[in-house]
Amino acid sequence: MTDLMQFLQRKGILRSMGPAVSFLGKVVGIAVTVLVVRIVGAGPETIPLFLALALVTFVNNVLVSLIEMQAVAELGTHPQSSERNILGGALLLGLVTAAGVGLVLLCFASFSPLAVQILPFALPLMATLPFSSLFTGYLGIGIYRGRWFSPAVASGCRTLVTIVILVVFLPRYGLSVVSIALILGEVTRLGVVASVLRTHGSLERRAISRYLRRVLVQVPSSLFGSASPAVDRYVVGILGLGSVAILDLAEKAYGFVALAFTQGVLPPLYRGWASDLERSKRNRAIFKVAFLALGGSFVVAVLATGLIQVGAPVILGSEAQAYGSTLVVASAAYLLGLAPYLAGQVLVRLIVLENFMHLLNYTAAAQMIVNIVLDLLLGPRLGLTGIALATSVVAWLGFLFSLWLATRISRQYVLQPDTNASQ
Repeated sequence: MTDLMQFLQRKGILRSMGPAVSFLGKVVGIAVTVLVVRIVGAGPETIPLFLALALVTFVNNVLVSLIEMQAVAELGTHPQSSERNILGGALLLGLVTAAGVGLVLLCFASFSPLAVQILPFALPLMATLPFSSLFTGYLGIGIYRGRWFSPAVASGCRTLVTIVILVVFLPRYGLSVVSIALILGEVTRLGVVASVLRTHGSLERRAISRYLRRVLVQVPSSLFGSASPAVDRYVVGILGLGSVAILDLAEKAYGFVALAFTQGVLPPLYRGWASDLERSKRNRAIFKVAFLALGGSFVVAVLATGLIQVGAPVILGSEAQAYGSTLVVASAAYLLGLAPYLAGQVLVRLIVLENFMHLLNYTAAAQMIVNIVLDLLLGPRLGLTGIALATSVVAWLGFLFSLWLATRISRQYVLQPDTNASQ
């Protein structure tokens, strides 16, 4: 397999195909939700599983977005950096986070009935975090090298392994199979990418510490920004606003379109921006892409809404009559926030490259607070649609905050020519 990948790489085939297909291996969450709904259903028995998945996905998202973005920025601004230091830092983050979150969950289980319910699913899923964080380190290195196809193939293998295990064993052994399938999928993904993508350099404790400090500066913003989906699901579960599985499906429809951009289009662009030392030119290009994403996403959102309406009966199967209209309306409400979310993701790259990522902590905290307030206001009135609308409103606020920060930072670059970029 390694020889084949190297041959395709030399011929330039992987370079041309990579951006177009890299997001396809990232759809494991969508596959899990669809299979659980089709095989088990969307009833109350699935709530503990989906709450556990929401928790682990939240923690995972906090880690992977930071590891990937900072790895590309680190190698772009400091090409002499050791790639293995990035991998060492990524693995350390995953291990510490898995242990810490597991202990916190055990403490909550001593007095929280809800924590007790999700514990059998959440604790095994914590084992995926070190594998996922280390893979993300490889992904950041691959993006910087322009070799995003190898991580994409690895992610595709993960999705395939997970789906096969669920299809074969979920009907017979029930929801406990989901955790096992996801763990084995992560092991497969890491094994494939590690066998194909060779890294260079040596491990240095100080260099790992410097990389981790840069990542940890961004933890609050990623923490607050990634919390909203988990908060949404817990509000639905606690207040009894509807099926958590249907909310998960509606959000996944929005997330699939977002993945196509953030994993298929944005990485090669970000790699070029990270290597461009002419800041004014780079920042103008980032603003241009942000507004192109903002405009183009409206058209995509309309098309996606139509596809969801057609595909809902196929996805839900026997549950279509009970949940079909709710899925379509909630998905449309989520898609109202697609354009600002994608444009905001572009502008966040500018803020990270300019080394002002600490400012994102304030905007992310404000977004999370607004999301909770809107969930509590709109959820009881509009059900799942209200929760989805709250997310879209927050996406617009996040975009406006990011636009204001990026504009302000770009206007200051003349006064601070290269200070921030070289730090």
